[in-house]
Formats: sequence, structure tokens, C-alpha cells
Amino acid sequence: MSIRALYHKIPKSKRICSYYRCQKELQRNPDFKNGYLYHHGCKMDAEDERYRCLECGSLFDATEAAFAEHQIVQGDEVRQSTQPICPNCGCQNLKSLKPFGGS
Repeated sequence: MSIRALYHKIPKSKRICSYYRCQKELQRNPDFKNGYLYHHGCKMDAEDERYRCLECGSLFDATEAAFAEHQIVQGDEVRQSTQPICPNCGCQNLKSLKPFGGS
């Protein structure tokens, strides 16, 4: 079965991109990975975003990680942020691996 056929079987209310930086409604270019729906470009970005767990040493990308929301308080300012969590051990002590030559 094609990606397009699977996409049309999902109700419109559930057609949301699973990439934590996007979370917008999917209107075109759907892609699947690990049972989650992504925009194709978002899936490619998420696969490029790599992490190493400093507890168990596993390597994974943003499509495999879970993300927890937390608040950052600096003086009078409160911001919401997301923190990646290791899919193997549940640790939040992770190192972001930048691609070679990345900024």
C-alpha cells in the first residue's frame, strides 16, 4: 500500500507532523517512520538531528527520541522548551552530535 493511501485512511484531525519543531497539519508531502507521520522535509531534518546518551552510550536521531516539555525561568521571563530523552534508558543527559562542518 502506498504512503498516499495510508495517509488518506488517517482522520484529518490526526494528520499532524510528529517532528517536535513543526507540529503543523500535514497538507502534502506525507512521510512515515516508526509509525509516525511527518512532512518529508521534517523527517529528513529529524534524521539529521543526532544524539548520544551519556549514560548508556546509545546513538539515535530525533525520530527515535521522546521529548519532554519543561519551563526555563530566567529572572522574570518564563519560556517553554523541549528536552530530548533517550529511548533506551530514559536519561535526559544527552550530547547533541552536530554534523561535520555544522554550526
